[in-house]
Amino acid sequence: MKKNYFFFLLLYSLIALANQLFAAGLLDFAWSGAVTHDSAVVAAGIKNHRTTNGTIAVEIKAFDNPNLNGAPASSWSGYAVSANYYIVKAELSNLIPDTKYYYGIYVNNVLDNELNDADNGTNSYTGTFKTFPPANQPASFMFTFSCSGKPDTEKNAIWDTIKDQDSLFFLHSGDLYYSDQGTAKGYTNENNFCDKYDIKLNCYPGKDGAREASFHRNVPLVYMWDDHDFGPNNSVGTSGKGAISKNYVHPVFRKYVPHYPLIGSGTTGIYQKFTVGRVLFLLTDLRTDAQTPGSTYARTRMGADQKKWFKKQLLKANGVYPAIVWVTTVPWTGAPVTGKDRWQSYTNERAEIATFIKENNIRGFCALGGDTHCTAIDDGTNTDFAKNGGAAFPIFHAGPLGAHNSVKAGPYSKGSTKTSDRNFGLVAITDNNECVEITWTGKNLDGSIATNENSGTGYPAIGSKIQYSFVYSNPVVTAFFPPDDSEEVPCDVPLTLTFNKNILTNFGNIVIRELSNDTVHASIPVNSTAVEFSTNYVIISLPSNLTAATQYYITIDQTAFWDANSNSFSGITAPSDMDYYKWDFQTATPEPTTTIIPILTFFCMRIK
Repeated sequence: MKKNYFFFLLLYSLIALANQLFAAGLLDFAWSGAVTHDSAVVAAGIKNHRTTNGTIAVEIKAFDNPNLNGAPASSWSGYAVSANYYIVKAELSNLIPDTKYYYGIYVNNVLDNELNDADNGTNSYTGTFKTFPPANQPASFMFTFSCSGKPDTEKNAIWDTIKDQDSLFFLHSGDLYYSDQGTAKGYTNENNFCDKYDIKLNCYPGKDGAREASFHRNVPLVYMWDDHDFGPNNSVGTSGKGAISKNYVHPVFRKYVPHYPLIGSGTTGIYQKFTVGRVLFLLTDLRTDAQTPGSTYARTRMGADQKKWFKKQLLKANGVYPAIVWVTTVPWTGAPVTGKDRWQSYTNERAEIATFIKENNIRGFCALGGDTHCTAIDDGTNTDFAKNGGAAFPIFHAGPLGAHNSVKAGPYSKGSTKTSDRNFGLVAITDNNECVEITWTGKNLDGSIATNENSGTGYPAIGSKIQYSFVYSNPVVTAFFPPDDSEEVPCDVPLTLTFNKNILTNFGNIVIRELSNDTVHASIPVNSTAVEFSTNYVIISLPSNLTAATQYYITIDQTAFWDANSNSFSGITAPSDMDYYKWDFQTATPEPTTTIIPILTFFCMRIK
């Protein structure tokens, strides 16, 4: 009996040891992204994910505690298969806003017990993310961003420094792996690009990618590529080597990256949008549909479809989001110059975009840039390229993560770094409902504030901090009544707008038109008796009832409303080329008449 006891004890110990060994090194990588207020996407590559065989069961669970105890807050289960390089993407949904989650990845029901020995402890979580604050509500938060990482960046301590900033997410504005896939390095198959992701995300302690991989497991990613991770240097997707690499980098991006929803598939641009609280972020793909810069300025960086999408997003956001952040992966500033891979050589399109911002009174607009290989800030002094001026906005460049330092474009009113090769930016957003304050701070490798290293025309004195704060306090509509796109609206309904702050009348008109033919139903001056003001809302009485079963849309002049500090409401426009109306609704269909009662009466009379 005693021998049997020791035999079973030994067998149990061997099984436990075997399970431990089996649980080690189950993954090649894991990272999160596409976070919202109630969801997130986790992407993971199974161990030896490009050479493994078979169908592998994978489960990804999110918990509210680091020990992964209790019932998961959200879970996903599926299979890693060869068609996706044994990479899985799990959307974790029904999460609570503004909450930190710990996720575990289970391969064939086993949790990797080695992945986070250096970070989280054996048998602990695989990674973390925090959901965004409630959507469309005032929220304060911080995030970090940078660009241009050389192949050895993953070994650098800058990842530890950025992780210490407690940022909600990390925004990578291009050149994730800076591989510069030229002829000698290969760009003619998917494996060339898979190799680069694998190096950057090689998980385990002691591996080349361990530092950066640990960062990406624990800080959600927002990512838009640029030339060195799209193909060769200065590559564009419409000609040359970039037109070849485009066919391979697109499917790899879609397999590996936890991205926000994309507009199309195949080699359609990867431009994306997302919101945090009341801040909208627009990421533009300036490679896929870009033309090669030439001897004239009549070239496109965005391509027609993306440009239409970009303009449409600006119109939809204007007067709804107090702040709109555009991510442009190439420098915006600088005098016209031909043949350069920057907006300076696409001045016709640059002027078109700037003039659109001006003519449509786009409020609360600023930009984060890439590819400068330096950290720099301009307060709007050098960014206005609209026809006859009037579209200045602040822009912030941060980097590089590891590439050589160089100052591109400019000048930058707040200066730039010149010799540092390890920089990132910290963005702090404070929303108190009435206004949004944004603070930009350039950071060095050790976390200290970056300082200006330039001198000369257009730059401040050497040694000043690269830091800038500004406030967007324009009135914003927080609710329409009837709501946009609503149906079955009564024909005598008064129109109501609710603002984020107390509002005053200025001058201009509110116009109600039929959607089908633009017929004006009513044009109401804002300073007429038909418009009633009460603190932060406006009630508009119609001079006559609307027609039943008819779609209407409403426009409001940009001069109509403002606050006590003369910050004006953006207005509501309906440009015909956008095929979009900011505030439209359909009136109710009339109730059908009935003859049931007379018929019944007649029937009863005959019975008598």
